Amino acid sequence: MEAESHEETLKEAFELTKDEIKILKKLLKELYVIAEPTRIKGYTDEQMFEANAANEFTVDIGREIQAEMIANGRPSPAKLRNAMSNPYTWNALKQVGLIPQKTKILEGNINPKLKIELKGVEDETV
Repeated sequence: MEAESHEETLKEAFELTKDEIKILKKLLKELYVIAEPTRIKGYTDEQMFEANAANEFTVDIGREIQAEMIANGRPSPAKLRNAMSNPYTWNALKQVGLIPQKTKILEGNINPKLKIELKGVEDETV
């Protein structure tokens, strides 16, 4: 008897799910129209996801830094450190003025003979 009492709810949920699938398929078609011109010839969706990962990372970090600057007047050290993890991201943020142009990323010495020092990495400036 309990199972029968849930039957109508299950039917309604099933129909709503079918409607949602239709909406999602329509949305996916619209997004493909936007995304396809940017596809690298011969790349699958998974390969494009990987190819776009660095760009998406840069946009996300840039937006987070911008939001912190608007809200707090300065970006958090954590966001700056995230931005430093990718030289392309770092340079892109410098190009739009979110990072001062003359700022360099610090790097340790790769000499295994315990020569301890820090140096500013020369990066590309456009």
